[in-house]
Amino acid sequence: MKSLVAMLLMLPGTAVLAAAQQSLVEVTNPTTPRDDAKPNSDQVPEAYAISGQFERIVVLRFKRQTDLLAGIEKTVKEQKIRNAVFLSGIGSVRNYHVPQSSAPGPVAPPKLELAIRLLETRLFFGDEIPVEFTITNRGRREYEYSDRHYDRSGRMEEYALWATDASGHRVPDPRAKMLVVEMGGLAGLGRLAPGASFRRTVALNRWALISGPGRFTVMGRYRTELGEPIEAGPVKVEVRPRSQADLDALVDQLAARLRRAPDAETHGQVAQKLMFTHSPRILPILIESMYRPHGGFWEGEALVYYLAHVPERERKAAVLRVATQRGLASNMQFVLASLGVTAAEIQPVIERSLEPANRAAWAHGALAAQIYGHDRFTARLVALASDPTSGAQHQAMSALALNRNDEAIRTLKGLLAGPDAQSRRLAEEAIRTAYVYRGAAHGRPLHPDDFDRSLQQPAPSR
Repeated sequence: MKSLVAMLLMLPGTAVLAAAQQSLVEVTNPTTPRDDAKPNSDQVPEAYAISGQFERIVVLRFKRQTDLLAGIEKTVKEQKIRNAVFLSGIGSVRNYHVPQSSAPGPVAPPKLELAIRLLETRLFFGDEIPVEFTITNRGRREYEYSDRHYDRSGRMEEYALWATDASGHRVPDPRAKMLVVEMGGLAGLGRLAPGASFRRTVALNRWALISGPGRFTVMGRYRTELGEPIEAGPVKVEVRPRSQADLDALVDQLAARLRRAPDAETHGQVAQKLMFTHSPRILPILIESMYRPHGGFWEGEALVYYLAHVPERERKAAVLRVATQRGLASNMQFVLASLGVTAAEIQPVIERSLEPANRAAWAHGALAAQIYGHDRFTARLVALASDPTSGAQHQAMSALALNRNDEAIRTLKGLLAGPDAQSRRLAEEAIRTAYVYRGAAHGRPLHPDDFDRSLQQPAPSR
């Protein structure tokens, strides 16, 4: 059962069970080592097919943060399933636990030890500062943990660092004002035997805004699978000054590498190194990079949290200037919202994004129109919502539902009654969401008599 649970927790969210047809007779044919050592029989073909029959397929859906094992056990009991196989699972891991043995007698908890060390000793301002975590099992039993190397939020919260400067003041955390959100990602089940260790490398710059040279004291914390913190340190770090010419050369080198990045992983690594420089010169480089295939996430992180030397109003003005000319790029709406953009400031940007010739920005423009709703966007949103090939159909439908006017209602009703099943489903989803959860939308809400009452509540479970 333990391996099954681990597998499921790698793929939480939706699990599909196929309940096998019950057998009337169960026969066990034990074997012996002598039987197992026999060569393959010539009477048996190399490959053959056997037909079977499934009685039914059961789909299990779990809300966020639901205990999957408990949910599966409850549903299996309710559905009276005796024999079944798991066909698939869809979702992403946020956290997991391993069921403990119910055998009598005390079970010693895992005893872990944390050590941190610098991987580079000669560091200059603008460099990435890698810190290695070493977690060692000093207990008597195996320790099981989430074996991962990234989180979709951009930071693995279980490997935390903090620093103080030479005066003893805490160095600001770039995400100090950001709500801590763990979004999960691909992970395996790690097993750490007694006496064994595993390592992770984390950039101090992701946890501390090292915006100038100096001497720093660093501490680390590992959060165990039971949520217990283990601390290590202190480690001393000296960040040497870097001349302006050398810093500019580093920025130019990283900018060239960013333009040539062949994949998303390389792009993300270089973008992070670029933001660690804190140079005002990276502002236009980051904005331009947001329009590239792998751009968006790390550029947004840098523009919002790492350019401390550039006032927010200047960053906002620079992004607005480019977006008004080219339309929105990936994650640009988040950047502008974080920098205090107003509805009046972003409306021309949304119009530019929705223009017929600006296909690459349609979806981003329709997403922004969901928040900053205005009738001046309606005609283009209707066109995108009515075109299943636009790549922005769902976003446009939602924008129409979140800013009520007569044309929006006519369009959504037409889509609900139309021949395209996918369009009908998306329109229904957009309407339900607009009634149930409007979020930060500025537009006019739907009226109770606009659509059937069945569409004014969450979709029924299937």
